[in-house]
Amino acid sequence: MNMITKCERCNVNLRQRKTPPKTAMIGDEKYYDYWQCPICKTNYANPKQSYMAVDQYGKYEQSLGAQPKEELLKRYNVKTSQPLIIDGRIVGWVIAGHWFTVFLPPEGL
Repeated sequence: MNMITKCERCNVNLRQRKTPPKTAMIGDEKYYDYWQCPICKTNYANPKQSYMAVDQYGKYEQSLGAQPKEELLKRYNVKTSQPLIIDGRIVGWVIAGHWFTVFLPPEGL
């Protein structure tokens, strides 16, 4: 994932915007972080890291955002989950009878 950190025109570090620019699509702040050059005011959008999950049947859940557990709970309309622990570390959750393993997708997906 190529993250833009410097302005292409001014070659200075970008500052993160608190609100999306007026040209941004409504609802896209869920998928992008917006940055702006402090000198020329050019806007940039960097994609947010978005997790994926796969259950025991091989079904994928994509675009889980930065908080995959909360998004899975919302998608399956449940309030509780149990951690999925392998070799002493949490690798996912058991939600609504599905054993989800959560990971960042490989580059290009």
